[in-house]
Amino acid sequence: MFQHDPMRTGFSDEIGQLDGKLTPIKLRWDWHLPNMVDCMQNSSPVLGDINGDGILEIVVAASNTGILYVLQDSVERIGSNLWYHGKLLWSYQVSGIIKSSPLLFDINNSGTLDVIFGSWDSTLYALDGNSGLLWSFPTGGMISSSPVAGDIDNDGTIEIIVGSDDSCLYVLWWFDGSEKWKYKTGGMIRSSPAIGDINGDDTLEIFVGSSDGKLYALSNGDTLWTYDAGDYIYSSPALGYLDGDDTLDVVFGCHNSYVYALKGNDGSFLWSYKTDGYIDYQSPALADIDGDGLLEVIIGSFGGECVYAIEGESGIEKWKICDFSSDVYPVPCSPAIADIDKDGELEILMSIHNGYCYAWEADGSEQWQWGYSSGDQDTPLALGDIDGDGELEVVGSDLVHHKIFVLDFPVPPIGVEEDEELQVTSYKLQVYPNPFTQKTEIRFQIPDARYQNFDIRHLTSNISLTIHDLSGRLVREFSIHDSRPTTHEIMWDGTDNQGNKVNSGVYFCRIEKDGTREECMPTKLIYIR
Repeated sequence: MFQHDPMRTGFSDEIGQLDGKLTPIKLRWDWHLPNMVDCMQNSSPVLGDINGDGILEIVVAASNTGILYVLQDSVERIGSNLWYHGKLLWSYQVSGIIKSSPLLFDINNSGTLDVIFGSWDSTLYALDGNSGLLWSFPTGGMISSSPVAGDIDNDGTIEIIVGSDDSCLYVLWWFDGSEKWKYKTGGMIRSSPAIGDINGDDTLEIFVGSSDGKLYALSNGDTLWTYDAGDYIYSSPALGYLDGDDTLDVVFGCHNSYVYALKGNDGSFLWSYKTDGYIDYQSPALADIDGDGLLEVIIGSFGGECVYAIEGESGIEKWKICDFSSDVYPVPCSPAIADIDKDGELEILMSIHNGYCYAWEADGSEQWQWGYSSGDQDTPLALGDIDGDGELEVVGSDLVHHKIFVLDFPVPPIGVEEDEELQVTSYKLQVYPNPFTQKTEIRFQIPDARYQNFDIRHLTSNISLTIHDLSGRLVREFSIHDSRPTTHEIMWDGTDNQGNKVNSGVYFCRIEKDGTREECMPTKLIYIR
């Protein structure tokens, strides 16, 4: 989803599998998107397993046509060569421009992700994983805001939250899209709402900006507090623990060129930082990029042509980057942050208006850049493993060339003979239901070791499925005695190796061989309520 999580942090805890040995980034494939609108604040590509095959698909809108596309990574043999390309899974046409970034969420408990997005035809749409319309909800104005989902009132059901140009924030029932409640502000809501529990009461508060210049904090439809920044707020807020205490804080950008940090529980002022130009749809990302245990704020300015790293606790500038060899609006996007090369340090990835996307190290030094000649990259980047090889790919779009593109760090396939039938194989790992309370089913596929297109080594019988907590501590291990290339199913009841029930929270499962994880083997997060 846009900015990766419901708190809109822009931070991904997925890790690349290159062990710090970064090969030159290359174009894996690109795909033509007809009539992408040539203006700022376009819908961002998002990644998710739409068809339930264990591999991520790309969901992206060609904004000007009102068409939403779902693409999947594909590979075919042409002679002795492998041809990597994007394949259209399905598309869906609406009657208005799409600038809302899609939300991927299983709202009908089908086991596959559904797609929820807004349009300038004043409608929020919910589609199932096969492009069928689940429901639609009309608002009184165009929708540029990206929806978010969560159980905001702790009643055991999911709500969908989105803003509209009619000045209202809408909270909808997940199953049919009917209105649960709405909240009217004094201006258009093009900011994408963020949700988080800021006071420890097990309910999620909503934070959203408005063109009336105010940031709103709402709890169950009531005003918790507002903060008047004095100019319109299209930037989406991000939530994080900035000052080391146990209360969430909120960070957002404003058209008056300032970045603001406030206490989430009462809206009290923490700090502000003045950038070199106004901030429109640029949203901050939050992550501990220097490893000191405190968050930094990463944001770009629309008019200032710079990217900034700001200390989250104090609001003091760590560094800024301004030289992009472009003379107009070079930083229109929100950052993505992840350890893409598995070196233990986070990288910052952004698209720039000069036609290039960049990756910077934590100190602001450039790691790589990539772009088309005379291009225009104006949407946030998405990070994920779209080909099932255990490595992160970078997905973005270029408005001038009307393309969605996929970048990776290619590892040449080994052991493929010319007369061998091409069979794309990978370890596929699925968890359903997720989140769960009583038990969940973990399904995974062991590939045929005869086919090694994705650097898959010959298998032995020493294969296990392991579950760890976020500190890396082993919680549960399941030994796999049957290593045939087939699908395996394991039920986990949320207990550890000693049979004790584990606490609610976030865990990750992975397949291991001989007690270690090979780079072709995926990891999945599991959420216990």
